[in-house]
Amino acid sequence: MKGIYPISFAVLFICTVLFPLFSMNDTSLTPPSPPNTSSTQPPQNDETFRMYLTEEKKTVTVTARDYCIGVVSAEMAAEYEVEALKAQAVVAYTYAKYKAILRKNEDYDITDTHTSDQAFLSVEEAKERFKENYEEYTEKITAAVDAVLGQTITYDGKPILAVCHSISGGKTESATDIWGGEYPYLKPVESVGDVLSPNYLSEVTVSSDDMAKALKKLNISAEGDASKWLGEIKRSDSGTVLKIKLCSTELKGAELRTVLSLRSANFDVEYTDGGFKFTVRGYGHGVGMSQYGAQFMALQGSTYKEILKWYYTDCEVS
Repeated sequence: MKGIYPISFAVLFICTVLFPLFSMNDTSLTPPSPPNTSSTQPPQNDETFRMYLTEEKKTVTVTARDYCIGVVSAEMAAEYEVEALKAQAVVAYTYAKYKAILRKNEDYDITDTHTSDQAFLSVEEAKERFKENYEEYTEKITAAVDAVLGQTITYDGKPILAVCHSISGGKTESATDIWGGEYPYLKPVESVGDVLSPNYLSEVTVSSDDMAKALKKLNISAEGDASKWLGEIKRSDSGTVLKIKLCSTELKGAELRTVLSLRSANFDVEYTDGGFKFTVRGYGHGVGMSQYGAQFMALQGSTYKEILKWYYTDCEVS
C-alpha cells in the first residue's frame, strides 16, 4: 500500500502540471486575435447636402462623405500629409454645415465653385486631374475623410464659417478687416511655414496702358503722368492692402487684385520703367486656415486637431 502513494502522486503531477505545459503550443488554446478595426467599409453617415451644380444649373443631393471627398480633392494637393488632408476634410464638412444652416430656406445648401463656396471635383473630374495617380490619391483622400467624417469645428457650440486659403503672407488675416462683420474665431495667427513655400512670392508688372484699362473697369479715369497715379496705401496688421489710392480715387485692395488677377491683395507696388511692378505675398484672401501652413504643421508632427485649433481661435473640434 505504501508504494501506491508515490505512484498516485506522480500520475497526479503529470496530469495537472506537465500536460498543460506540453499543450501550450496547441492552437486550440491560443487566445483569439483582436478584432480588425481597419475595416474597408465606409463609416455609417446618412447625412446629405443639397449641392447646386453651377455649370449644369441644377441642384443634386450628395452624401456628406462624397461631398467632403470631392472638396478635398479639389481644394488641397493630394501629395500633402494625411493630417493636413484630415484638417481640410473637417473644414469642408464644417463649412457645408454652416452654409446649410444659413440657406435652410433656399433651394440648395452649397455650390460647387470656390468663387461662392468651396471647389468640388466629381469622380470624372478627379480622374482627369489625377490621371495615372487617381487610384492612389483617391484612396488616400478617402481614408482621410473617413477618419474624421462628421467632426465639426464649433464656436460656442455652433458650426463656424470655416474658410481657408492656399498660402498666407506669413500671418493670417482678420475676417473683420477683409469682409467686415464679427467673426471672433477668424483672427490673425502666425503662419510662418508659408514663407517657405516656393509659391510664396510672385511678381507681376503691369504697363501703364494695361493699368488704365483695368482702372476703367472700376470706373476710374487714369490720365496724365502715370508715375503720379499711385497714392496712399492702408494695410491690415497682417499686410493685406485694405485701401489704395489710384488717380486720387480710393478703392479696395481686393478690387485691384481682382481686375489685375493678382494672387493676393497682400502686395507692394511701385512705378518703374513705365509700368507698375507688384510684389505679391501668398495666395488667396488670407483668412482662416492656410493650406500650406497646415501642411507645414503636419510635417512638424501636428495632428489635424492641433492644426484646426491653431487657425480657428478658441474653437473646438467635436
